[in-house]
Amino acid sequence: MKISSLIGCVGLMSVVGIAVVLLESTPVHATPGLGTAFISQYPFVRETKIDSCATCHMPVKKDFLNSYGLALKESKIDFESIELEDSDGDGTSNIDEIKEERPPGSHSTFPEYFIFHVDFSNNDPELGKVHFNHEMHTVKDSFLSKGRCNNCHGKDLFPKEFNDNVPIRPMAHQLCWRCHETSGSKLAPTNCTGCHTGIKEIVEDLKGLLD
Repeated sequence: MKISSLIGCVGLMSVVGIAVVLLESTPVHATPGLGTAFISQYPFVRETKIDSCATCHMPVKKDFLNSYGLALKESKIDFESIELEDSDGDGTSNIDEIKEERPPGSHSTFPEYFIFHVDFSNNDPELGKVHFNHEMHTVKDSFLSKGRCNNCHGKDLFPKEFNDNVPIRPMAHQLCWRCHETSGSKLAPTNCTGCHTGIKEIVEDLKGLLD
């Protein structure tokens, strides 16, 4: 199963609210949610991967608009006026990225909240899943990566595109645990139950599968 099928606006969870931009004007007029306005302007992207809050709110960071979202705010949600801009600086105009169904405000291809499936139980497919917020690992100051991709990606490290059919368990156990230990953060899990969901009561029975 490709990772693109696993990720979506769930990656935002509670770190961002509804994508509404309040514009300062006199008199004050109600403005549409950015998502609604975006689909109204570009109906061909409906139900694609950029029909998502993340188009304006990625990287995932509380109260954060990315460069495309900020450009929309400054233009008073005038989409056409910023179509030829390259908000994320990747060499492609906003409108060309939108036509290609790529986020115009981020170099990322997908909203960066990954859910890794683990075959712990045939009866309960949710058991043991690992929820991983890649974007927060990239932008949050308390994380060791701080935007340095080669900390995690490269030769003998994680591939940049994950596929659930390619096991990464041994590598994840080594690299993630070591980084969590090094960080010294009390929020960084260093045991099985910190990363794998729903296994607290049966961890002893599952240890063989975690190795």
